[in-house]
Amino acid sequence: MKIINTIDRVLAKIEETLCLVLLTAMIAVITLQVLNQAFFHIRSIVWTEEVSRILFVWSIMIGSSLAARKGDHLTVDFIYSHFKGNAKFILRVIILLICIVTCAYIARSGVYLVMTNVMRNNFFGVTLWPMWVATVSVPIGFTMITVRYILQLISESIEKFRKKKPEEEGGEN
Repeated sequence: MKIINTIDRVLAKIEETLCLVLLTAMIAVITLQVLNQAFFHIRSIVWTEEVSRILFVWSIMIGSSLAARKGDHLTVDFIYSHFKGNAKFILRVIILLICIVTCAYIARSGVYLVMTNVMRNNFFGVTLWPMWVATVSVPIGFTMITVRYILQLISESIEKFRKKKPEEEGGEN
């Protein structure tokens, strides 16, 4: 359990730092764009919109992994809240497995998206950056989310079975 908590904390620190850097860069780029439009009117700063969109996409993908860690994703818990005990745990495992499979599938599909952009030699219109600079955020982000859900599944399973053991031992006396 210590290993899982350590991995979780290290990933969270990396994700929080990346989100901070991405959002700071995005604010700086957008501020530059606004100041340019309001005061300077420099035509060579047309790249700010594309760069801010790329930074935004990356921050969403990294932030989604943090949201998965904290359980902050949108959920409909009408049915889940009515379950108790083992039934609630089993439903939670099923939900986590569905999330793991779904996110892993999207990550895998994201790899094909990146490969398609690389093979077609797609570029952004203004910055002329390769398109994969943005699309690679999909497989990376969804892989991170998948890892988060796997860690949750392992952690919650270990916790459930640790709680169960003392009850079983106490019942035998």
